[in-house]
Amino acid sequence: MKLTLNKVEFAIEPVPGPVRDALLADPILRQGVSREVWRWDAATRTGSPLVAVTPQNGVPLPNGVSFFVARPGSATQKADGPSARMAERVLEAVGAKTITDVMKAINQIARLPQKTLPLKEFEALSAVASHTLRVHVDYAVVHAVNAARNLGLYLFIPGQCSFTARIDAVPDQAAYDKATEENARLTRIQPGFIIPPGTEANLMLRRMALAQRITEIQQSLGGMNPADLPADDLRRLTLARLGLEWQALNRPRKAA
Repeated sequence: MKLTLNKVEFAIEPVPGPVRDALLADPILRQGVSREVWRWDAATRTGSPLVAVTPQNGVPLPNGVSFFVARPGSATQKADGPSARMAERVLEAVGAKTITDVMKAINQIARLPQKTLPLKEFEALSAVASHTLRVHVDYAVVHAVNAARNLGLYLFIPGQCSFTARIDAVPDQAAYDKATEENARLTRIQPGFIIPPGTEANLMLRRMALAQRITEIQQSLGGMNPADLPADDLRRLTLARLGLEWQALNRPRKAA
């Protein structure tokens, strides 16, 4: 697969798991991976967004760009100077003044997705507790490379998202205790969603990234059936979640 940014062609490569983890550990990128988006006050029965939302309470799920050049001898440690120079060279090559210009181009290619706040899922909790909703985004990560000009950048495309609630205050402890006794999962609500691909490029980028992650996890099992892993094994849970997204991305487009 190839992408073109202002007439500069980039080949797309999958990203190994350790490199993906190193990229997503960046403090700036972490802001897109997990952030607070909504606060509910049970005493006043009012909610307020903590980020810019659409009239339909849709939360933007931003795409991302990173310039990462590894230190010699390490695939996962960033060389700050070379990474900064790579950013400058890519911006110059594609005729962009800032990274924001690059992001606008990526958003045109992959679309900027959003997800409506699942407030209904938290209605039972809202009745007895003030809380803050946080969105967690699972990103597809790929490497865009122009080998002839020694250019490279990493792209982050949202694939799935989920929401969790942090309890901030309990106005009526007795009512809260009764609610949690009747519903043991009340404080562990975590609705998750697969983000529909907005474009063919979005679909292809995510398929490539998913195939890499699924293959790596399967290889780590050494032939073991994922169903034989403990129910709380992270590899089993991740494979199940990624498998659902893979199925969604490989259905006929009208069905998806």
